Amino acid sequence: MPYNNTQSHSNQMTDEHIDTLLQHDAYMQNLQINKDKLNECQKSRGFQSCLHCEQIIACQIRIAYVNAVYESMNKGQVGDFDFN
Repeated sequence: MPYNNTQSHSNQMTDEHIDTLLQHDAYMQNLQINKDKLNECQKSRGFQSCLHCEQIIACQIRIAYVNAVYESMNKGQVGDFDFN
């Protein structure tokens, strides 16, 4: 049977699509983990927002959450965000 280049290309596209989806899920999973940590910190301090906390500027939990938000928006790419 002759080699079918179209089928191979189609499978490659599918693999790339799956990799993209898995990577997207990893960014969203990281965001959720960091959001949960931030919410737990706020709850343990009796705050509904970080704005009332004296450690807001140097807080590693908040910094990790902000970084996770950026990473989830730009999917690991430097620069542009995908708002779709």
